Amino acid sequence: MAHLTVNTFSSYVMTNEEANQSAILTINQKQHIQNELAKSAEEKVRLSYKHLSTEEFLRDVAYSTGMMDALQWILTASDTAEDILKHGFTEEQ
Repeated sequence: MAHLTVNTFSSYVMTNEEANQSAILTINQKQHIQNELAKSAEEKVRLSYKHLSTEEFLRDVAYSTGMMDALQWILTASDTAEDILKHGFTEEQ
């Protein structure tokens, strides 16, 4: 069973199986995250440099890009964990 590791940022020591099980999202969670990903992409496309200072524009681009990257990472981690558990792969293979 996972246990809390005391450090600056709370983290847990998990077995590979626990980590894979915990990464798997439900269909509703995947749909919600995909909607948020699409929303971030639409916001990024709508950004207009002419209405913002250079700093504001770059900040907003960086924020949208970071959100999209993080959301995509979560979806990919879930898909990868499902494949590992379904096909019996381990990280060592």
